[in-house]
Amino acid sequence: MSRSRHAFHKWQTLLAAAFFACFFWSGNAEIWAENAVDTSKPVAKTSPGYAFTLESFAPDTYEVLATPAGIRVVIVGAHCTVVSSAPDWNIYAWRDQDKTIFSTTHARWCKNCQLQQFNWTADLKLPKKTAAMQFRNVPAFFYTFEPAEKAGMFMQSSFGRSDNSGVEKEPLAICLNLGSSFKGGSVMARLLGMPCLSGLLVQLTKGRRLDPAQTYLFIKSMTKTNVNKSAFEPPKNYKTVPFSESFFQSKTRSSNINDLFETYSK
Repeated sequence: MSRSRHAFHKWQTLLAAAFFACFFWSGNAEIWAENAVDTSKPVAKTSPGYAFTLESFAPDTYEVLATPAGIRVVIVGAHCTVVSSAPDWNIYAWRDQDKTIFSTTHARWCKNCQLQQFNWTADLKLPKKTAAMQFRNVPAFFYTFEPAEKAGMFMQSSFGRSDNSGVEKEPLAICLNLGSSFKGGSVMARLLGMPCLSGLLVQLTKGRRLDPAQTYLFIKSMTKTNVNKSAFEPPKNYKTVPFSESFFQSKTRSSNINDLFETYSK
């Protein structure tokens, strides 16, 4: 009798456990389904960012893609592409026409790779004042510099000189704040011959007015977009070449520099 009663209680316990399990599963199945990882869906390869077209007085046109994790700059006239991305922010620059590529570390790019050495921007030191403000509804840094010591030999014009008052205006650089970990701002800054700056350089003027005669770099277009991470990847199997300023120059710019040297050599 005792054995029958023991078996009956054991059967009751198993039945209760099965009933509880069914009840618990039916009540939480929907929640589990919502939180389950769907392995059939591909991992997102894009991130929100910006697309710019920047115009320079040099003259140069830059097509830029930027996110907090990377930057891609196409120097249109030079057919040269420059990329840099987290975590190391190394610099890669290549030209598809001859399948050549140059690369360096972020630190060496900022310290050793001097571009636009004959332009007044090469004489700019670290900014004397920094202000955080909004620019086109985006957080930005406003950097004010001491006036350049000289106008620069390249592309002499009214831009590189003082205005009618005879007082040299202080250069103002506006850089979009894409986050504290963003180091891609060094790409645009160094392409213009300036010191490396925090944020993405999008405008450079003499004084605060957007006067065409005193504007060196400005935004021609700016849109929000989703940027594919592959945009920051350099090509493979390109021939490695050493650093050369001409690598980043358009034919028009190189021709102007050659004319300049010929003028000064006479």
